[in-house]
Amino acid sequence: MTATAHPRTAAGPSSGAEDAVRAEVVNALTLQGVQVSAVTTLFDGREWGVTVAGHSPGLAEGDVRVAVWNTVLNCTALYGVRRPVESVRVRFAG
Repeated sequence: MTATAHPRTAAGPSSGAEDAVRAEVVNALTLQGVQVSAVTTLFDGREWGVTVAGHSPGLAEGDVRVAVWNTVLNCTALYGVRRPVESVRVRFAG
């Protein structure tokens, strides 16, 4: 059986809770010095994808990945949204 990704962005169909999680992820990461350009869900929320537009010079790439992972897990738990069980994909733009 082949799995197909169905990305959902803030403009696409999603629950209000997922929209709140996306906004919270962006806000929380901004406070940590990470600028986010996109947050998407894949496979009905089993995976989350975060595109990082930039980050503070003091943060290494590994630090950014950990911050994104922890923030997504915390925000999904906070809002009662299905947590990512497959992965949180982090993409660095530019």
